[in-house]
Amino acid sequence: MKIGVSGASGHLGKAVISELRQRASDHDIVAISRTPETVSGRAQGRFGEIKMLRANFSGFKRPRQDTGVTFADSIHFIDLFKFLLGKSPRRVHAVMRNFLGREGEMDDESLIVLEYDGDSGTPILATVEAGYHLPGKVRQLTIVGKDSSAVCDYNVAQYKIKTFENRHVRSGAEIKATEGAMHQLEFPPEEPLRAELAAFLDAIETRSRPLVDGVDGMEAVRVVEAAIESAGTGKWVDISSEF
Repeated sequence: MKIGVSGASGHLGKAVISELRQRASDHDIVAISRTPETVSGRAQGRFGEIKMLRANFSGFKRPRQDTGVTFADSIHFIDLFKFLLGKSPRRVHAVMRNFLGREGEMDDESLIVLEYDGDSGTPILATVEAGYHLPGKVRQLTIVGKDSSAVCDYNVAQYKIKTFENRHVRSGAEIKATEGAMHQLEFPPEEPLRAELAAFLDAIETRSRPLVDGVDGMEAVRVVEAAIESAGTGKWVDISSEF
């Protein structure tokens, strides 16, 4: 079983890893850090070369009154993508709709396509879908790598993540789809906002860098603003040299 430890470069993360190493082999421990080069290496090591990221934050609900759905919901996954890949997208394309007819930039459906530099030269493709109209409640993230993939369903309390050892294997002129083992990872139920506030208070008490700082927030806003610009022009927006 793989044990993931977030904030591995912080005081608490290091203490947790130290304790786990006394109970399990190093191969069972996956240390996750906000340091970009560390996160990127971990992601590539777990899934192989990353090919795609897909996120969906949709469901029928009352829209926020102060902003559109892209700023309200899509931004969370845009920040998470940077955490997973350790980098920002090089360009952005988006389609947004204001079906409810509210005044201003008050989109209620949003589809964003993000393109990241890939290690092999092939760009990583990422999409974020968000909206207030679809029936039900969808909060899902999918990571597709060359060696394995994972699906995280945030609506599930305990068994949020499933991993799939699926691969495309070339055999001469033919490409075979090989389905490998599926693993279901168990996590203790946790209230997200409580965990967020606890991490923030820990950063204050220990004078350590928070898991998400002002630079992360600014970068997520920069990408969202590029997406809004793209939705208005219908064109890709290059942001590779802006930050």
